[in-house]
Parts: sequence; C-alpha cells; structure tokens
Amino acid sequence: MPSVTRTTTSPAQSWADDLCHPLPLAAVLVLAVNDHLLKGSDLLPGWLTGKLSDVAGLFFFPLLLGALARGAARIGARRDIEDRSSLAMAAVLATGAVFTVVKLHAPFNAWVAGVWGVMVMDVTDLFTLPVLGLSAAFMERSRAQREGFAPARRFLDFGAVIAAALASAATSAPPPEVPPQPPPSAPAVEVAAPAPVACGSLALSVCERSETGTFVVIEASGGGCDVEILRAEEISPMGGTPADALPARVRVEDRGPSTFSLSFLRAVDPGTQTHNVDVALEVRRVSGEVSHTDVEKLTRPCTAR
Repeated sequence: MPSVTRTTTSPAQSWADDLCHPLPLAAVLVLAVNDHLLKGSDLLPGWLTGKLSDVAGLFFFPLLLGALARGAARIGARRDIEDRSSLAMAAVLATGAVFTVVKLHAPFNAWVAGVWGVMVMDVTDLFTLPVLGLSAAFMERSRAQREGFAPARRFLDFGAVIAAALASAATSAPPPEVPPQPPPSAPAVEVAAPAPVACGSLALSVCERSETGTFVVIEASGGGCDVEILRAEEISPMGGTPADALPARVRVEDRGPSTFSLSFLRAVDPGTQTHNVDVALEVRRVSGEVSHTDVEKLTRPCTAR
C-alpha cells in the first residue's frame, strides 16, 4: 500500500491538484463534447470520434482515481498519500485492466453498459492504451510543478471530480426513434409463433457502429425465465454476419430488465453507419421444465462511432 504522511491545508497540497490542472480538465471537456455533440453529427469521421473519447478518457480517468484515493485518505486518516509513484501505477493499471476487459469480454461489457454506460467492443481501441503512460508521467511530475498549478479554492476540487465522473459515465444521446425501414434486398427472416413461455421479451436498447463492425445492447424484460441465445446474425445487403461471441444464459428477473451485448465484426461503409440494424436471433426460453425456441428479428437505428 502507498505510504501516507501528514499534510497541511496548503492549496499546493490539494487532494485533487492533479485533476484540477488545465490539461486534464480540457480532456474532460473534450470527452463530454465529443460524446454529446460530435458523435453522429457527421462533422468528424466515426472512427475519429470513437478514438478521441478513448484518448481523453484514458488520460484523465487515472487522475480521477488518484484524486478519489487521496480524498479518502484525507477523510479516513487525515493524511495524504505521499508515494505518488505507487498511486500513479495503481491508478493506471486499474484503468488499463478494466478498459481491456471491456473491449474484449462481451459479458463484462454488457454489465458495464447496464451500470456505467455503453462502451463499444472494438479491439482497435486498445491501440490508445499508451495514453496511460502520459497520465502516469503527469501524476509523477515534480512537486514544484504541482504547486504552480494547484487550485486556490476548495470548491474547484469537488467540481473537477464531479465533472470528470459525469463525463466518464456519459454516452452519446440515443438516436430519435423512427419507423423501422429494412435495408433494400435484405433477406426476409421468418418470425415464429409467440413463445408459450410469457417472459424474456427482447428489445434493442443501443446500437453503435464503427468502420469495423456493429455493437448492440439487448434488454430482456418480463421475469421468471432464462433466455439463451443460440444464434445471432446481423442482416445486411451483404448477407448475414454472425455474432463475434454469444452471451451466456441470461436470467430475467421481475425487478428490471437484464442486458447482454453482441458484436458483429465486418467492414461498414461510413455512409451506412447510421442505418437501421436488423438482428436475427434464435432464442430459447426456459421456465421451470418448459422450454421453447423461436426466431426473432429486432430493428433499431444506429449511431456512428
């Protein structure tokens, strides 16, 4: 554990002095503007807005973790964390580990989507991980540099932490609902008769596209059964693209919808990234000793990433 030492209330030793520097605050602003204004606006390419969010978030998020750790030490032990190198390393490793798992592991990605916000599964996003080195170097800069940039008022510490937390949890605004329009010449998908098991109603809640594929989050509502996805395909004019990985069996409870994510890896024309997504699912629903399998088709507009 990082060692701690007693500290004074000097502004130069603010518990959030790293995060209150203009550079990480600019990264917070970039992430918020990019997620809410630039994504899907066609002002910038989708691949660029996606990587821009990753770069900004990976730079300031370890600083946010460091500020929270120092604040907790101030409250719990009335001491500051002196070993900034260990603090920087712990914050950077935690951020990098979670970011990597979110980008590679579909069940964990779906859990994060339901708790924190949507993060598209795009393996090329891992190329932005070197930004964590810049974040660690920033946290380990000399004390003299920290004193020069330290905030003078306590409310700035809390404002910076709150803004960074909100920005890191924010996602792009969902697209407006429009009547589903199947793509031209798309193969028709037969929908089987409704399942006798009255549970596990499926709906697409999120769809994001990049030039390397489509990412969707599906909600299953109506409790009392298990839902298992046996097959999943994205239907497009180019044919059917199977899901990169199928989720584990999902238990649907009465207290609220359960979510899972699917990724369909294929080349996507930038001009079609905001078109509707059509997903065909072979679904098995199990309630007690009763099970039923049918095929469903879900449709929703996508946002470009």
